[in-house]
Amino acid sequence: MKHIYILLIAIVHYLPLSAQHVFPTAADQPVWHLTTQGMNGNGQATTYIARDTQACGHTWNVAQQYFTTANGQNSNTWIIGYYREEGERVYFRQNLNCGDREYLMYDFLLETGDSVWVGIPGLSALSDTMLMEVTNTYFSCVLGVERKNIVVSGILPAIFVLDIEITMHWIEGIGAAGVHYQHPIYSGACFEDNLCETSYQLNCLETSAGVVYGYSGSPCLLPDFRRIHVDVNAPDNFSNGFSWSTAFRDLQDAIAVATAGDTILVAQGTYYPTDDTDREKRFLLKNGVVILGGFNATECLTSQRDPILYETILSGDIGVPGDSTDNSFHVLFTLGTDSTTVLDGFTITRGQAIHPDGNAYSGHLDRGGGMYVGTIATLPHANPRIRNCRFIYNVGKNGGAMYCDGTADGRSADPILENCTFEYNRAPSAGGAIYKKGISHPERAFAVRNCNFGYNRSTQVGGAIYFFDGGNANTFLNTNFYHNTAISSGGAIFLETPFEGSLTKIRNCSFTDNIGNSGAAFMIIFTGFYPNDSGVHSLKIDQTTFKRNWGLNDTGGAFIIYNTGNNRCYTAFKHCTFIQNYSVFEGGAIYFHNGSNSTGNLEVDYCRFSGNESPLGGAASIYLRGFQGGGTPRPIKSTLMVKNTEFSFNDGTIGLVNGFLGVADALVQNCTFYRNGGFPIAKNWSGNFNDSTYYNKMEVSNSVFWEPEAPIGRIFYNGTLASSTLHDYNLHHNLISAPDCNLPGGDIACGDGNIFATWPMFLDTLNNNFRVAACSPAINAGTNEGLDTILTDLEGNPRILDSLVDMGAYERHGYRIDSVSIAAVSCAGGSDGNVFLGLTGNEPYQYGWETTTGQSGTGVENLPAGDYHFSVTDALGCSDTVAVQLSAPEAIEAAFSIANASAFNVADGSIALDQISGGTPPYRFLWNTGDTSTTLGGLLPGWYELAILDANDCERLLPVEVSFTNATSAPDETWQLQVAPNPIEAGQRLRVWQAGEVATEIMISLLDAQGRPIQAFFLNSSEKYLDTDVLVAGVYWLRWRRPDGHSGGVKLVVL
Repeated sequence: MKHIYILLIAIVHYLPLSAQHVFPTAADQPVWHLTTQGMNGNGQATTYIARDTQACGHTWNVAQQYFTTANGQNSNTWIIGYYREEGERVYFRQNLNCGDREYLMYDFLLETGDSVWVGIPGLSALSDTMLMEVTNTYFSCVLGVERKNIVVSGILPAIFVLDIEITMHWIEGIGAAGVHYQHPIYSGACFEDNLCETSYQLNCLETSAGVVYGYSGSPCLLPDFRRIHVDVNAPDNFSNGFSWSTAFRDLQDAIAVATAGDTILVAQGTYYPTDDTDREKRFLLKNGVVILGGFNATECLTSQRDPILYETILSGDIGVPGDSTDNSFHVLFTLGTDSTTVLDGFTITRGQAIHPDGNAYSGHLDRGGGMYVGTIATLPHANPRIRNCRFIYNVGKNGGAMYCDGTADGRSADPILENCTFEYNRAPSAGGAIYKKGISHPERAFAVRNCNFGYNRSTQVGGAIYFFDGGNANTFLNTNFYHNTAISSGGAIFLETPFEGSLTKIRNCSFTDNIGNSGAAFMIIFTGFYPNDSGVHSLKIDQTTFKRNWGLNDTGGAFIIYNTGNNRCYTAFKHCTFIQNYSVFEGGAIYFHNGSNSTGNLEVDYCRFSGNESPLGGAASIYLRGFQGGGTPRPIKSTLMVKNTEFSFNDGTIGLVNGFLGVADALVQNCTFYRNGGFPIAKNWSGNFNDSTYYNKMEVSNSVFWEPEAPIGRIFYNGTLASSTLHDYNLHHNLISAPDCNLPGGDIACGDGNIFATWPMFLDTLNNNFRVAACSPAINAGTNEGLDTILTDLEGNPRILDSLVDMGAYERHGYRIDSVSIAAVSCAGGSDGNVFLGLTGNEPYQYGWETTTGQSGTGVENLPAGDYHFSVTDALGCSDTVAVQLSAPEAIEAAFSIANASAFNVADGSIALDQISGGTPPYRFLWNTGDTSTTLGGLLPGWYELAILDANDCERLLPVEVSFTNATSAPDETWQLQVAPNPIEAGQRLRVWQAGEVATEIMISLLDAQGRPIQAFFLNSSEKYLDTDVLVAGVYWLRWRRPDGHSGGVKLVVL
């Protein structure tokens, strides 16, 4: 249906403005740049809104304009009108005289076929309005914003010539910007040469947010705001990259014209660096240029793209398809670009950085098949941002997918890698996926976030990533490494640094199924020589999982640290998990090598080690070795702390070797050990040790050891089986499966609080649950000394719950009935009482009870009142008892005052409830008469029944009888009216007879308990039989009256 809007309006109260602007306001500081043509020459016009004002009950934007001539002279500025925005409409007025009219200038609610009157007070002398018909509506992308477009046409009446057809193109948020007339405040502008001497063409619109409109080639469409489109499948016609319809077909064309601030939008498809066979051609990432892939060539907003659905491939497979030897050396190349340079949403593949001259060549052409990140003296830092990209099937002698070319003396190449995947890349030398050379920038880390590295391979070191001369800070966050292989060391990552200090952080990552000769997940080596202890290397690994990493022919299955050459190294693993890692020699999970004149600190907190193997070396979980190299012996200082950690089914857990002239101190605190092979803990001891410069000491406290196959001398191995000792061990407050400490040195080693040969009552060892039962001997059996920094247990519970810390990695309350509450029996004589017990054991529980009256049973529900003694046993046999009194209210009782009726047929009896006791107030009352009060009056003789209900809906039914007083004159005492049987079952025949002198004409009426007549008859003989089929159970009265005036009654009960 077509609609016609009358837009010449009176001044009325308008609705509040919409929150969504359809036209710029003074707050946006809009400036429209227009080209002018007219009788007075050509030039430029500038229309702008610098302020607003209050008038006529609204806020009006003040539209001002000035001209600039072709020779650069500016005219005076004048006000061309005022406008306001109301929802989807824009209204205009020529002045602020509230008696004058205001006009509709734009209405973006219109659809095709609608008609509307718009104001044109500055355009025609014949009329100040014009009827416009909407010929088309659609949405278009305007500099990255989707805007509604409305095309309107109308006839402008003219004075001297024929009527003129006018067409305008309205763009939401811009104004009139196309076809014939292009002034945003067209209601206040004059267009036609023969009438107004000037016409306009809108070039662009700038606001406080930047350029929001500009036609192709507009002088104010600056590079900072340019979007360049690329579509390999675009029509082979005019291409300028301004829109999808005029997109470049070759990405290189877009890169060639892009400058800093530009964004290149690339549609799905495969793009090659060149269409010839020049292997040195590549895509260049320019500084400040953003390149986005994943479009389908229809989007307006960058948020509409989908790089997974619309894969955009940058391929180096030039030349013969499938022949890698003629592929591009690099698919991508960048030099000294900063973080404003972005590559986002691409698959980078088939780069081949293998130079034909082999080892005779050394340069960038054999580095980084997928991408080369370079630096030079004049551009010393590179920090481009690479997001949402996949690097697959790239090859480079060093750095199959990426090479970062920094130096050891100040140049840094630190691309920011976010949400990227590196798979199936290969390096014949080092760094299967990435080879990073040189330091990171001193003010920022080399960062890898939310990435995946899988199935990458190097022939030497660093199956996924190799750091050469790495230094400063490196960060890995939420990143997964899987199935990477290094033929030498560092199956996933190899980091080598010669510097005096560095920081490496690994958080919430995973290393799974990686393979290397040693350090299958991560290997780091410090090769510098810094005798003055001027720096420190820190490794912080948190919330990371290492699983099934294999060191095939050396030490350190998952993680290996080589601290050599007078370095200081601090390494901390917290909240980590090591499962089924393997090395042939020591340290299936962690190996720490502390070299001569070096200081090494290894801390392991809140971790789990399970199923790690070292078949030829032992200590499959953690091995810290002090090693004295050749030459003059120099001191070695090693420190190991292991806290709140669980070890199960490992081939040994902790190994500590101090090295010649080395000192080693270890503290093992609040840990749990279960079946960890023949030598769960091992260190060395020598008779040449002293207490200051040459020793190996280990303190173990608050820990649980269940190693039933190992005697005490193998649980705590001291270097030799031939003569086991416990020298330099300090064992106190531990639960140990061995029977005693009966070894040389044991009297000193074994201090207070040890518990021997006692099952710790683990919850479920078959399912690797090594928490202990609530009644375990390990509960509240430790010492609180030295726990100042241990605030929680392995699961994050408070480390001390009761008065003393538990032994082992887990804390819990000792078994007890922690709280008791009851739900009393609701009614006297009932059995709905419940007992609620707060328990600290493990479900399910078994409840047993006895009462003081000798009853017994199970359960805690539906119990009668009484004094109980409960015994509660949990799933592991822990038990506790408690006495409970389960109460019930007294039975409901009531006392009544009854006034009998004056005669059996007179309703003047009454009942009053005098007293009530028992039950649970408040009470409710319901008589069989339907009354709910405590008194009844006007009663006939009979039985009445009261139901009393208390707050628990307990009910007591009480019958109450109202009798009557017989007549003062009575018949012959020998005469009686009798009935039988009484009571009588309904349906039986009732015999009514006279006893004594038989009288005639005796009137008998049968009444119910409320005195209502049911049947009447005369008794003229000695007896009569009545049928009772119609009688319901209840009380009835047989009222009689003799001819001599005497009367009376007999009560009858029907069952």
